[in-house]
Amino acid sequence: FVVTSAIPVGLFLIVLVGTAVSACIVLILMEGFVMSVGGVALICVLCALAVLSFAISGVLSISYAVISSLINYLYVSRASTTKQERCENSTQPVFISSSDPSVNSSKSE
Repeated sequence: FVVTSAIPVGLFLIVLVGTAVSACIVLILMEGFVMSVGGVALICVLCALAVLSFAISGVLSISYAVISSLINYLYVSRASTTKQERCENSTQPVFISSSDPSVNSSKSE
């Protein structure tokens, strides 16, 4: 009985080992494929985030420069207007120092 049952048991063990080995190989290949696809997707997402962050940074920098220039222009024009009004309303001579930023900016214009 042992001799006649050795062939089916041997075939079963061969199929069992073959199935286990092929499952491990397929698992390793599938894991490599999934990691490759995931890596490419991650690179795409990170590149898109980098482009988006540069775009937002550029917009904020330009907005800061424009708003700062507008505020500076309004302050200088308001300061020069009030000095002119003071000069016109005053009977005493008004001396403007050369260290006054509104005078320096009006000279450069």
